[in-house]
Amino acid sequence: MKFAKCIRLRRTGWALCMVVAGAASLQAQSAREPQEGAVPREFAQVLLANAGGQFRFGDMPDNLRGAEQLAAGARVIGSVVWRDRSESAIAVRQPVAEAREPFEARLRAAGWVERPEPNQPDRGFLPAYTADRYRGFCWPGTDAQLVMNVRRNPTGGSYILLSYYEPGEGRFCAAPPSRPSPTALESLMPSLRPPDGAEVVGGGGGGGGGNEYETRSAVTTSHTPAQLIRHFQPQLREQGWSIAEQLNGKEMAFIFARKKRDNGADLLLWVSAARQDAERAGLTMRIAVRNERR
Repeated sequence: MKFAKCIRLRRTGWALCMVVAGAASLQAQSAREPQEGAVPREFAQVLLANAGGQFRFGDMPDNLRGAEQLAAGARVIGSVVWRDRSESAIAVRQPVAEAREPFEARLRAAGWVERPEPNQPDRGFLPAYTADRYRGFCWPGTDAQLVMNVRRNPTGGSYILLSYYEPGEGRFCAAPPSRPSPTALESLMPSLRPPDGAEVVGGGGGGGGGNEYETRSAVTTSHTPAQLIRHFQPQLREQGWSIAEQLNGKEMAFIFARKKRDNGADLLLWVSAARQDAERAGLTMRIAVRNERR
């Protein structure tokens, strides 16, 4: 059963509605050897979705550059290997929020470098980690790509997931290729990433007309709507937005922010999060322009 939940904003007089469901060190422990013909449970939970490749239980892939240094002293869950790419999983003790930084330092020490940001940044809701081979880390002098993902371990700590792509023909570690240009209003939106461990599961879309534009997304996350909104606040402030109003509820939370443009126009922004079920939350971002001089 689903129902619409609405909140009326005191300062703007707008009603915001959304449909919601009514219903640091690495672990130094070797991976357990599986029984013959069996797939280890932990491997199945983390990597089995990557079908069609060669399974390596407890081992890093041979084609991953710097693999020995990345796995040193770590508990390697295993990897799935294809001809030109691989997926690997490593268990770490740190919780999701603290696992990324120390492992990124290990990537840099192994020789990987961060790929430059694109000239045209993406706007709206972005993945907590970007499963895009043109982003993340790359190997100097080549187009070998490495994308890092952090996922919560239900028994404690986190999993580091590494997506590796072999180098292409004569390309180098440079900024990603240009993306399609966003609409004028979309280009004014902030870029917001949910917490590490949140995964985009669809439900996206967007559109608008006149002086308004809206975009939507859905993520799997253990965070409450209020926790998601609190997570977005520092990102908004870093991008020049002033928080004007915030409301938190058990099933839904939202934030209202403002920003002044150089031409005198006021940008108004509404960001909301609503619980859809036990594991999924819907995200909505709406931007509007007021008092723009022509």
